[in-house]
Amino acid sequence: MIFKYPKEDRPLEVNIVLSFTRSTLIIILLYSAYDFFRSDYDAGVKALVSLLVYGAAYASVLYTCGSKASIRTVMGLYMLSILGGFFFQGGMFNINALDMFGLTVALTFVFKGRERVVFLSLYVMQFVFMGYVQVSCPQWITNARDSDPVLVNIAEILARVLNVLYIAFLYKQEFEKERERVFETNGKLEEANAEVYAQNEVIASYSRSLEILVEERTKDIQSLNQKLIEYAFFNSHKVRGPLARILGLIYLIRLTTSADKSMSVQVVDDQIDMLEKSATELDDVIKAITVLLDEETKDILEYRTALSVKKGTDRSSIDSIS
Repeated sequence: MIFKYPKEDRPLEVNIVLSFTRSTLIIILLYSAYDFFRSDYDAGVKALVSLLVYGAAYASVLYTCGSKASIRTVMGLYMLSILGGFFFQGGMFNINALDMFGLTVALTFVFKGRERVVFLSLYVMQFVFMGYVQVSCPQWITNARDSDPVLVNIAEILARVLNVLYIAFLYKQEFEKERERVFETNGKLEEANAEVYAQNEVIASYSRSLEILVEERTKDIQSLNQKLIEYAFFNSHKVRGPLARILGLIYLIRLTTSADKSMSVQVVDDQIDMLEKSATELDDVIKAITVLLDEETKDILEYRTALSVKKGTDRSSIDSIS
């Protein structure tokens, strides 16, 4: 699981902690090699113990995928190491001063919000304590490595400086990534806004088309209502007249034949002719109404077909954009 937490998936603070720990491991490894080389086995063993402690801290950060607990533990360990270095490596005006500066940078970048305030406050309190000891009790301070050659001190200083520069590089790299993400997000927002604007235009056009269709439909309904009024008038005057005459003639035929059994055939024929004439007139009226109804029905069907085709075209336009 340690090797399943690649660099590209780590946040900035985790990469800074790991970088700081790697540089510490390199420095301790160099010191242990130097101590064993000059046969200072006591110092070499201490360096190896420190190497194991910081190696375990490095592995814990990777193993927990940069959990807050592991990062807090590592930073607390560094604060204690600064305090130990103060007492055993010449106080505040030796190589320990560079370590204090590097840890200040790391604490500032690693923690955020309240955690940053807490750790920096503790670090300031520790710094004030070390300043007090440096001024008031200098006899408490020793330098176990005052006999180290200049090249060893230069190598340690170079490692610390490179580590601080690497932290600055990580921060700059993260800043550039964040800026690229902002630019990419802005580009996507602009594309989305353009798409929304185009859809709004189509919807507005569709709304205008609907308003026109509603207006035309209203006019057609008004025209159909007028036609219905005309049909009602036509029915009440044209159809009812011949029908009333037919009914009257039938009534007369029945009345006359029942009253006068000797009525001549000529009279009956005349009445039948009148009845046929009225029936023919009624048939013509009904045919005329049928023709008018067929024409109006045809117009209504054509209008509904055109309306359906237009609605389907507008919906297809909206679907193609969305």
